[in-house]
Amino acid sequence: MLNDIYEMETEPHVPVVIDYIPEDIDVHDINGLKVGNVKYFQPARMPASLEAFPPDMRNMAMPDELILRLVRNGFIRVRVGFLAKDRYVFLSQIHRITDDAVHLKTDMDNLIKA
Repeated sequence: MLNDIYEMETEPHVPVVIDYIPEDIDVHDINGLKVGNVKYFQPARMPASLEAFPPDMRNMAMPDELILRLVRNGFIRVRVGFLAKDRYVFLSQIHRITDDAVHLKTDMDNLIKA
């Protein structure tokens, strides 16, 4: 499944600009189901090297190219639950942000597992 996600056309041709997403806000998928809560928000940026990646991402079992795409395009890390793995959401996968939730353009199955 990681290959499917890696190959997906999730990046827009123009970067998505989102300046702030508060921690702990709910995240809902395209079907309105709650995926979890925002654990971490990373705006789009151009890291110079792997050392510039967020520390908890450097030791993950995902290709460096995918980590680089996440950081370049911006992402949120979603806390799914106590026993479930967190998910990563490209900012381009966000449909809209309201006062109480982030609403996605996709379902939970299309999100990258931490």
